[in-house]
This record gives sequence, C-alpha cells and structure tokens, in this order.
Amino acid sequence: MRKPRPKRLTALLSTIVLGGAATAVLGGSAASAVPAAHPRPCVVTADLTDQSHLTKHDGRAPGTTDGDTVVYHDDVYNAAGELVVTGEGTALVYTNPVDGTLWEWLAVTVQMPSGGTLFGTVPISIADAVAGKPQTIPLIGTAGDTLGKTGSWKFSLRGYTNVNLSIFDVTLTICG
Repeated sequence: MRKPRPKRLTALLSTIVLGGAATAVLGGSAASAVPAAHPRPCVVTADLTDQSHLTKHDGRAPGTTDGDTVVYHDDVYNAAGELVVTGEGTALVYTNPVDGTLWEWLAVTVQMPSGGTLFGTVPISIADAVAGKPQTIPLIGTAGDTLGKTGSWKFSLRGYTNVNLSIFDVTLTICG
C-alpha cells in the first residue's frame, strides 16, 4: 500500500518552479551556475522567503503524531517583497522504522508565474527541520516551460508567525 504524500513539500516545490525566469522574475540573488556533476546549466535563486500556510489534520493523539497530515499553501517572495512562486502540498507524519523518530513525507506542486509546474517528493526528519537544518526537495518539471527540467528547493525554517504560518528561507535551483 502506498503512503499518502505530504503537502508541505508541495509548497516548497512551488518555489523551485520559477526556474528559467528566476533571474528576471524573482529579483532575488540569482546567478547562473552548474552545480558539481550537473550536465545542464542552472539558475540558482537565493534570498527567497516562503510563507507556508498550514492546515493540520490530527490522525490520532493531540500534538504531532504518527498519521497526522498537513495540507499547505506556500507563497514565496523575493527580497523586494514580490510574490514569485506558489505551491500546494501535503505532508504525512510517520515513524521512521529505523530509529523510531518522527518524519514527514512531503509532496509539493510548484506553480511558476510563467505557467510551468514542478513536482517533488521527499522524506524529511521533523527534528532536523524544526532545528533549522537545511532540507532539500528534488524537483522535476511536469508542464509548460519547466517540462523536463530538474531542480531543487532548499529550505530552512526561520520561525513561526503563528501555529498555522511557518516562515522558511529558500534557495531555488532550476536546471535545463
């Protein structure tokens, strides 16, 4: 049986979808780069801020527990405060069978202003994410001008505005 995919990741991936237009559209700190071992040119956009709006559904007991799901919507802004990408996602909380810690399985769909979309999934350690350790979601372009492109959404928790709004620092990389 396949586990449901988390939505928090979807929001993060939305930021990555900005891809090819990142330098012109995002207005963040952008540079052309080819990450090590990557055969295609990439656009890397840093200094983005993700406002992740969360709706939690308790699966069992109060608090964060195995079986909880989170549906999220991400609004990602550049340093000038302009909305540059959005995302929709889901996160499923589960217990890691290796060490018994809580993890999230994230899934995100990122919508670019150009109409392109990106999709990604990844498991992340909740403890590492809450501690602000950088997490990375691999992305694949699924439609429009991002079709076939690859990338990543690297994010770190900056803090919380309230229980339903998390703030992340984001670096978006789009290649191809």
